[in-house]
Amino acid sequence: GLGSTRTYSTHLAETWPVDGIILGTGGPQVWDFSSGPNDETYQQEVFQADEADGASEFPDAELVERSQYGSLDQPGWTFYRLTDDGRELHGFDDPIASPGSPIVKLDPAIIDFQEVMSFGAVWTTSTSFESVIDLTDTPGLGKYPAVSNVEAQLEVDAYGTMLLPDLGEIDVLRINELTTTTSTAFVEGNPVALGDAYVRSFYWVSPGLGIVAQITSTASSPVLNEPFPDNEFETAARFLRLTGGDSQPEPEIGIEVEVIGDFLSLSWEAVPGATVYEVLTSESLADESWQVLAAVGATQFVHPMGNDTRFYKVEVAEPE
Repeated sequence: GLGSTRTYSTHLAETWPVDGIILGTGGPQVWDFSSGPNDETYQQEVFQADEADGASEFPDAELVERSQYGSLDQPGWTFYRLTDDGRELHGFDDPIASPGSPIVKLDPAIIDFQEVMSFGAVWTTSTSFESVIDLTDTPGLGKYPAVSNVEAQLEVDAYGTMLLPDLGEIDVLRINELTTTTSTAFVEGNPVALGDAYVRSFYWVSPGLGIVAQITSTASSPVLNEPFPDNEFETAARFLRLTGGDSQPEPEIGIEVEVIGDFLSLSWEAVPGATVYEVLTSESLADESWQVLAAVGATQFVHPMGNDTRFYKVEVAEPE
């Protein structure tokens, strides 16, 4: 959200070995990211969109995320707005990643991260953008306008816990994203197909923290006989691990359960600063199955016992 900051540890090298740490699908998994690249920092901070120099290129964006490597002077900017469906991504102004054409306007804007995610969720995005492609490495060629179509397939394919050096053990979901980019350059007005490029990214997300880790493959192209990025690739172009920021995980509230006749008495320790608690119940523990039973100001709740198996949890209620 507006004003939030995150700091990640990452690497200066072009690639980083990740063989054996991505793990498989399903869960519960345990990802031990307590060690990894730490010779570079990567910081993100969120501002109002109109505070960025390139804001005029993205009139419908409301927020902008400023991202910068610690050793570089120039930041990159990601323009978006938050909707009921999730983060609506409008584009980028990134002179480091795209020095030839730093402004990338997505047409149409896409929901890249959904507002509510649970294990098994699947969604797709489709968009396009214009750019300038530099082909000067090929004798006789130069820089040409290009159009790229981008298709992304995303799935929450795993869940479990992650170990991070500064945050300890936290609960996470993993998003598996496969992006296919099909580009066409226009050389002296004539379309020239540049083929497909594939990139696979894994994002680990946690309540209250957002993205806590990211591993992205190197780009691969069948035209160049480069290998397709399978689920457990061995070399990453990007490996980020969250080390700090102003968001913290929501405290897990321990519950004591006592049977009193035909009733269950739930009690818990007070959370500093909390004034209202929500008592939730579920029959399956699936994320979408939890239902709010009551909002209470005390640290105790009594509920009639039923014949079915039920689970309970308590959370601090959001202030109105």
